[in-house]
Amino acid sequence: MTRHQLAAAQYAPFRVVLYEVVLYEDAEGRAVFEYDKPSSLFGQFGDPAVTAIAEGLDRAIERAIAQAVG
Repeated sequence: MTRHQLAAAQYAPFRVVLYEVVLYEDAEGRAVFEYDKPSSLFGQFGDPAVTAIAEGLDRAIERAIAQAVG
């Protein structure tokens, strides 16, 4: 990302640790897992190349969470 936008270095590398997924229930009783979506963090730069990478990270995190909670 930093090759496209140097300012992205403020948020990259993006680190995620899923050694134990802790879920809690919201007011409606649904399970919730919270994290900062890379597309939200990196989308602020308005660079299509950075956004595409960040959206790929979103999908990778979603797959990892789905696998962890299986």
